[in-house]
Amino acid sequence: MKDTGETNVRERNSEFYPGLIHDHISMWMALEPSILVLDTIINGYTIPFDEAPEPPHRVGNRKSALRNAEFVDITIADLITDGAVKEVVNPQVTNLFVHPLSVAEGKKLRLVLELSSLNKTDNQAACRIYRVGSNLEYLQQQAEDIWELQESLKLNRVTVEWIPREQNVLADLENRELDYDSWGINSRTAQAVQNNLLFCELDMFAYNFNTVCERFFSRDWCPFTSGIDAFRSPTSWSGHPYG
Repeated sequence: MKDTGETNVRERNSEFYPGLIHDHISMWMALEPSILVLDTIINGYTIPFDEAPEPPHRVGNRKSALRNAEFVDITIADLITDGAVKEVVNPQVTNLFVHPLSVAEGKKLRLVLELSSLNKTDNQAACRIYRVGSNLEYLQQQAEDIWELQESLKLNRVTVEWIPREQNVLADLENRELDYDSWGINSRTAQAVQNNLLFCELDMFAYNFNTVCERFFSRDWCPFTSGIDAFRSPTSWSGHPYG
């Protein structure tokens, strides 16, 4: 048999074309076929399970999350309030897979949800450095830091994929947008205020590059923000000294 490079699927203007059966569902229903035949026409042919699938897989949280249980509870509650995640009402849904939580215990605690991760970058050098390292000391150190973090969090399925720049329009746009109206007080003044007047836990109007508190609200999304628009978040006004 010789491959001519031609497809055996005819064009829509021919007598038969893909989707022809679905375009005439009402005709098939008028023929009153059996339930099996009608289901096959509508949903396609399915192969039933020989036996029922195992129940959803559940595993306990990592030790770092257990050590910082109060921090995990507060962070999850904040994420639910801000709409970043939602609580599952029915834990018996068939496609549920519960991933363990971890806490990155650096200078500042970070909640980490262990998931398969695919990092896309338009920098081909970044892909290579991630895989094999670099002769430049500072790049090699960054690669090793990433590897050590993966090891500590047991992330075994992290991959880096290069994508062409023309397919990276949205992320590239966000990266190049600068807010020239953003302002804040310098860290020395903020420290003096907190030492002599009031210790603030939450910066209501800041970004990740100018916040003077560990937690902050921003006007737009940015890394590590506790929420968007402090005026719209009831949690930002309840029980937190703010600045």
